[in-house]
Amino acid sequence: MIDYALIASVIGFPAGVLPVTKVMPNEQGYMDHFNDRWTMALNNDSQSSVDMPIAVQLIGYAFEDEKLLGIMSKLNEKLDHKIPMPPIIQSDLGLG
Repeated sequence: MIDYALIASVIGFPAGVLPVTKVMPNEQGYMDHFNDRWTMALNNDSQSSVDMPIAVQLIGYAFEDEKLLGIMSKLNEKLDHKIPMPPIIQSDLGLG
């Protein structure tokens, strides 16, 4: 799945990520009709993901960074997401 982000970076297109919502308790799994290794990997990765942010990536044309930022700003206003930004990440690194 890294292909989408990698292509934009390699060819120099501006890209941004906009949080939209977060994972709900009933969304911690993935199943499809293939039921192959890819399905199992996606299902395993989605376990214990409650409250993780779900975002959309926007990619613009080269040298049009400001246009992309404007679009992201308008979209952010319309979505009116309820995720505290930046997301609060709880971790215990044993630093004291």
